[in-house]
Amino acid sequence: MPVPVRLVLLGAVVAVSTACSSHPAAPPKVASLSTPTRASASPSSGDRLRYRLDMTDADRTALQAPYLKCMSQHGVDVMRTRSGDAPRPSGDTMDKANRACESLLPLPPWEEDARNPHAADFQLKVVACLRKKGVKYVGLSKDTSSGVVGPALGGRQSDQDSIRKGMALIPGCEREVARH
Repeated sequence: MPVPVRLVLLGAVVAVSTACSSHPAAPPKVASLSTPTRASASPSSGDRLRYRLDMTDADRTALQAPYLKCMSQHGVDVMRTRSGDAPRPSGDTMDKANRACESLLPLPPWEEDARNPHAADFQLKVVACLRKKGVKYVGLSKDTSSGVVGPALGGRQSDQDSIRKGMALIPGCEREVARH
């Protein structure tokens, strides 16, 4: 079964969140990396922060810190649970923490947001870029239940070479597609 890449990349942060409303959000305005991008004031996004494709790992970590702190304050240590250092909380605890902290969960980059009507076109270009760079088993994931659109790597064979190579090449392909 192909690996939906953004599910892997967002990991526990998305896995413990609840789905957003179906109202489309407007693309964020360009901001410097030192100023987090805020989603437009649509009913579904309010004043939520949004990841950007050009963020560093440090930027992403800083952006998700308020959400992770809130989850921890509500009994869910996402990072310790993900690493196996803490037991998975009960469904009731997870639900309560999700409701309390959802507004702090950063939205995906606009180019990956399933509510963006142009995200699939952008990601198809990313898939084409990955193929040009030698990723054998890659396609556009049909699963948008996580709220993101993106490549699925590995094909039915779960080809580890395609998964490894694709994961390494996705950021560069996204930047390349965004420049054109």
